[in-house]
Amino acid sequence: MNRIILAALLAAGVALSARAQTYQDSGGTVVPGVVPIQPGVGPLFTSANPGKISGSFSASLSGFQPTPSYASLSVGATSSRVALPSGTVVVVYNTGTNAAYVTIGGASVTATTSNDFVPAGGWMAFAVGSSAYLAGIETAGATTLNLSGGSGLPTGACCAAGGAGSGSNASVGSTGSAVPGSATLGGMSVGGTMTAMPGTSNGLKIDGSAVTQPVSAASLPLPTGAATAAGQPTVAGSGSTTSGQTGNLDMAAVTSSSPAYTNGQTNALSLNTAGALRVDGSAVTQPVSAASLPLPTGAATAVNQTNGSQVTTLAASAANGAATNSACSAIAPASLTTAQTCKASAGTVYDIQITSNVASGSGAYLKFYDAASPPTCGASAGTPVGRYPVPANATSSNEGGATITFPVGKAFVNGIYWCATGGLADNDATALTANTVAVNVDFK
Repeated sequence: MNRIILAALLAAGVALSARAQTYQDSGGTVVPGVVPIQPGVGPLFTSANPGKISGSFSASLSGFQPTPSYASLSVGATSSRVALPSGTVVVVYNTGTNAAYVTIGGASVTATTSNDFVPAGGWMAFAVGSSAYLAGIETAGATTLNLSGGSGLPTGACCAAGGAGSGSNASVGSTGSAVPGSATLGGMSVGGTMTAMPGTSNGLKIDGSAVTQPVSAASLPLPTGAATAAGQPTVAGSGSTTSGQTGNLDMAAVTSSSPAYTNGQTNALSLNTAGALRVDGSAVTQPVSAASLPLPTGAATAVNQTNGSQVTTLAASAANGAATNSACSAIAPASLTTAQTCKASAGTVYDIQITSNVASGSGAYLKFYDAASPPTCGASAGTPVGRYPVPANATSSNEGGATITFPVGKAFVNGIYWCATGGLADNDATALTANTVAVNVDFK
């Protein structure tokens, strides 16, 4: 009896429980629900017994909205960080002129060049998650990152958003690898539709209809007389063989007489009938050969020159301009204090004749001075321009003598004066014995 009552109670509880699980449809009708439970499996919608739902649904996503909350980071060659502004999404703008590598994380996060790449002028969005800081680094020069915190999905180009506190860029792989599904490909607008740029096995396919295209003429036919390498002038060196060389020849007009030219006109070179080029040498000195030119009478020729052993001497005479002045024929006095005057102005001496009766063993010297007035013989006479020894006699009745000749003359600028003393020194004033030295000077 007890078993029957228990079974009845259990049946009633099950029925009540099943009837209590109901839901209301869109029309307001309450429909009893039946939840089938497979024996031994347990409740639905658990990790051990997930439920299966089929159907369709739709949703509306909003764009990015700033909190507003902002931050800024100066990026250099070493990693630096800044606290993230408040918001579930952070957009990082690179406002500088150099690219940066960025990542987000905790208070000790450090950026490397393997992190997300934000080009100059570009931006990138991050889902913050549990991150609190953004770190950045650069390799090409300092730049600045501006951070904007907010929520929603950013739109536009130059960004890649990550989940669970990180961001990512699509990788296109290495050269020659297959293009991944997440890669960003270059494209262009065709009739308002974005179309990928087509390629071939040899490169990018292009349509050159709008511009002039380069053309290789290696196999194109050339018109008759076209300039080719064979028709160009030969680069020939001086003295090279003429045969086989190509190029232009300068032409000249052959005329029996000089042609007439007009100023400002171009004309051919002029040749005479012998092939000689006519030139005008009036503006410059021309070389002349004297091999066949007539020479004037008495011209110096090889016949009239010396043979190396001959000596030409000019003698002092009236023929070469010398003249004898009686004032210069004098006998040295015994007491000599004043020089003898030949000429009180500029002149030229050609020869000096000396007659001497100076005893052998005694000294006598003739000294000539170039002065403006008669000097005093001795200490104040100055420096002579010529000193000449007077030869002694052989005996008292056999005088000595000498002639001093200047072939081209000896010039005196101021005046011609002379002294005769017994000593050689310039300041000597030793008097000679009277009537022992006679001097004659030829001058002009």
